[in-house]
Amino acid sequence: MRFLVMINLRLKLFPISWIVLSIGISLWVSFNTPTKVKLTRWKNIYVAINLRNNEEIIPEMTSRLRGFFSLLEDDVGKFLSVFTNNNDDSTDELVELMMGEMVADLGIPSKIVVNGTSCGGFTRKPESMSRIEWLACVRNSAMQPLFNLSDSEELAVVFLNDVIFDPMDLVYLLETNSGDFEMSCGLDFYFNFYDLWVTRGIDGNFFSTYPPYAQDLLSASKLMAAVSPWGSNTDGIPVKCCWNGAVVINGENFLREGIRFRSEISPICGTQQSECKIFCEDILRNRKGNNWIEAIKLNPNVIVAYGKKLFYYNKLIRNFYFYLIFFMGKFLMFQFSVSGEGADNSALSMNCSVETSTSYLSAILVGIFWSGIVLFIFSNLLWRNRLWRRICMQLEP
Repeated sequence: MRFLVMINLRLKLFPISWIVLSIGISLWVSFNTPTKVKLTRWKNIYVAINLRNNEEIIPEMTSRLRGFFSLLEDDVGKFLSVFTNNNDDSTDELVELMMGEMVADLGIPSKIVVNGTSCGGFTRKPESMSRIEWLACVRNSAMQPLFNLSDSEELAVVFLNDVIFDPMDLVYLLETNSGDFEMSCGLDFYFNFYDLWVTRGIDGNFFSTYPPYAQDLLSASKLMAAVSPWGSNTDGIPVKCCWNGAVVINGENFLREGIRFRSEISPICGTQQSECKIFCEDILRNRKGNNWIEAIKLNPNVIVAYGKKLFYYNKLIRNFYFYLIFFMGKFLMFQFSVSGEGADNSALSMNCSVETSTSYLSAILVGIFWSGIVLFIFSNLLWRNRLWRRICMQLEP
């Protein structure tokens, strides 16, 4: 009985301890965020953004962009390209006003196109054109100013969707694997991991909605090793494809290799695939032998979200659930002997059906987590029962 009393008290103190720890970590991060960051590799940064009907996030996004540009040293070249089209709200006006004012204040060269035309002069997708073909054109429109830059040495492209992000997280993406990658991305969220259609693990399978996301044991174990409150924020794991709302791309893929966003019917899947997934395939095609394995990196420490409230939920409140799942996963992973690269020998071998994204490992970890929550609630109900409390107290020495 004394043992049960002690367990109950510890369970009651656990949420308080977590809140105190979370506040402590937040304060530590706030006081330890550098004013300027020296990048390991990149000398020029090109930020590309596509927006459509996003008036609610533009003020916050502009503020965070300002914070990101301010983190970069003065000798780093900077450029901002924004392309909007077919807006039914005040996106165009806000972009011109807020982002225009930001680049003017910071002295950053830019190309801001509002209500722009793409795919041969259209402001909206023609009925005869597929959605993917249109999205590829719109992304290429945001990239067009890149080819007129005078200085493109060691250039990184930071491509953003309509997401809210931590400015320092974009630095972590740039610094993933010390900048030695062709693409790096984080994780994007609504309430759960979002970009399931594009992301593929090193085995070619889709990711799962819940931690540890990757379905193969090797990728899952590497994800868990990369994610921890005290671990390096620049650790990345190899994947076959990702986009996830925020991505950094080695500029040579555009400037030297001539890769562009495009659409096609996948010869493997027989269906149309995302323009982002096709972009990944084009990068992997240019890698010889097994060099493709290290071409695309996913940094699980970088989190973006589609809205301010969702960002804070996933960045702060979700951390309790996020890290607990990963810690349980680390423990379970010790039971497996994972050897070899675990990757399919073909760089372009990827699963076609998103229905296969259910991970048994995720289900086990989520089940353990919610079992712990149920145990916590049940023990509190028992503790609040007067008869139970009296019995326990009478057994105290």
